[in-house]
Amino acid sequence: MAASLLRAGETLAQDGVLRVLKHLGILPDAVVEPAGPTRPMRVDCRQAFTYALVRGIFEPAVAVGDEVEAGDPAGTIHPIAGPSEPARSVHFAQSGLVACQQAPALPEPGDCLFKLVIDTAPPTI
Repeated sequence: MAASLLRAGETLAQDGVLRVLKHLGILPDAVVEPAGPTRPMRVDCRQAFTYALVRGIFEPAVAVGDEVEAGDPAGTIHPIAGPSEPARSVHFAQSGLVACQQAPALPEPGDCLFKLVIDTAPPTI
């Protein structure tokens, strides 16, 4: 499976490493922004996962970090079994935040396309 990294994720990781190095005294003069609020989250249940029902080319409708509602479109699978196969819409079974997405564009039946998480408590500072 292929992996990817968003620019926002890279920035978050770099800032975190700099804060740790400053805290440990390794880079005492490092200029760092304070960390943002913590948002405790968890996977709620089996409905947090969205799966491919057919083999085909997956066209996602959302991205990692998006908030979705139950019933929202997750994307479309364009089957490659034959030209007469209609495109299949995939929908989220529950509401939540998109925590991860499958990277390959050609899922097999049963492949997980998305995982959602929900808040466990209000954000803290």
